[in-house]
Amino acid sequence: TIDDFKRAEDQVYKDFFDKFTFKATIPLYDMVADSNRYVPISFDFITRFIFGVYNFYRDIYLKEKSHERLKLIFERFKNRVHHSNSNIFKELKLDLFIDKNKKFATGALEFVGKQRNLHFENCKFFAAIFGILGVKVTDFIYSPKDYYCRFELLETDLVFKEELAKKERIRLLEENVTYMTNYNRMLVDKDKYLWMNLAIDNELFICFKSKKAFNKWIKTIEMDLRKFGAQKDFLSKILHFFNRIHWIKIENLNDLSFRIEQS
Repeated sequence: TIDDFKRAEDQVYKDFFDKFTFKATIPLYDMVADSNRYVPISFDFITRFIFGVYNFYRDIYLKEKSHERLKLIFERFKNRVHHSNSNIFKELKLDLFIDKNKKFATGALEFVGKQRNLHFENCKFFAAIFGILGVKVTDFIYSPKDYYCRFELLETDLVFKEELAKKERIRLLEENVTYMTNYNRMLVDKDKYLWMNLAIDNELFICFKSKKAFNKWIKTIEMDLRKFGAQKDFLSKILHFFNRIHWIKIENLNDLSFRIEQS
């Protein structure tokens, strides 16, 4: 029967996604996700999952090159995400618009979350999945107050392409995710997000406004090193501090040698 077929199909989805998911404490992971807010999705870190999703949908739905099959992909994906994540979603809507006079279909995804940071991470996740499937994000509307987002989507020739086209899919994934992680958005958020990005640029260094501020940080770090660290590592850890704020470049920790980096 149709119901039996749907149950079997649901089980296929469940078996696939169960390999990559686990139950978690939502408040804890929402807190952890806060610091990851503007960190781009690392393709290298999630290669197996991303291409697992690509192969899963290709093998099941894209053997027939039709928009009806594409619409079915979106519908099944929507159902799977909605039913498996009811604790972090309030609403999820995915529409596909097919115009016979246009080469590529367009679409829109809207969803409302329940937690600020997990909702934003899911925005990045959806953008990445769309990219690897060959769907381009053309606009992104986001309301942090309502935990609401809307993606405007455009099909590309990658959707039904026979070849893997790995580089093109990764490029599209990265472009899609920048709708969430760009500086236009970051600059109106908390200071720490910009500082995290500045910290990885070795051409910059931190300057303290006063000797009092410098002494405060040194004192705090010194207290933690003496309380939680080993005495033999004290000087090397102090060097690590100055290395982290880009005042020096450590050359050899064994003999505590370094060079001054400030101009």
